[in-house]
Amino acid sequence: MDIEFNNFMLDIRPLAWLILLVFLIIQWRRKQDRSYIFCLLVFGAYLLVALQLTFFPLQINGDFVDAMRQNSSWMTDINLIPFYIPQGYLENEYLIQFAFIQFVENVLLTIPFGFGLNFVAPSRRKDFLWLPFTVGFGIGLTQFGINLILRYPYRVVDITDALLNAAGVLIGYAFFRLFSWLYLAALSKASIEPRGLFAYVQRVANRA
Repeated sequence: MDIEFNNFMLDIRPLAWLILLVFLIIQWRRKQDRSYIFCLLVFGAYLLVALQLTFFPLQINGDFVDAMRQNSSWMTDINLIPFYIPQGYLENEYLIQFAFIQFVENVLLTIPFGFGLNFVAPSRRKDFLWLPFTVGFGIGLTQFGINLILRYPYRVVDITDALLNAAGVLIGYAFFRLFSWLYLAALSKASIEPRGLFAYVQRVANRA
């Protein structure tokens, strides 16, 4: 999570991890279940990685930023046409591979969100009628807002990315539903009483 200001690069990952640690300590002081706190740790770590991939590095000032502001408008690299393929992409094998990788990465980015959210925040099935699009378009609109504030296109804002991010959340939730069914079926067949983290997973699966 690098922020560049006047050609000086500041890594704020230690601060982000410290905030997460403080939040976990607060939950522990509130007598939250240890299994729940563990899930919060895993989900929080995922969110930090996702933030790193979607919003950083953040270059606020410096030689690169000055050059971008002189040569590019902040409106550059904004696409509002779903699944638009620029002219020439289909004629270039490298660009086709690059586009495919971007396609897959945007879906993979949010699959853990759709799966893991259920372990840290109670959610209902109908929540996933709107939540995936909130996540997908929330990322895109935030990037657009940062472009606007910085006055140069620090990120490509593409509606296709937002839709793929939304699809990732839905796929993650589908994986969670499948996992819950398999987990409960396995416990029933084995006739065992889970404890600790396994008991917590059982309670979450029962809510699916």
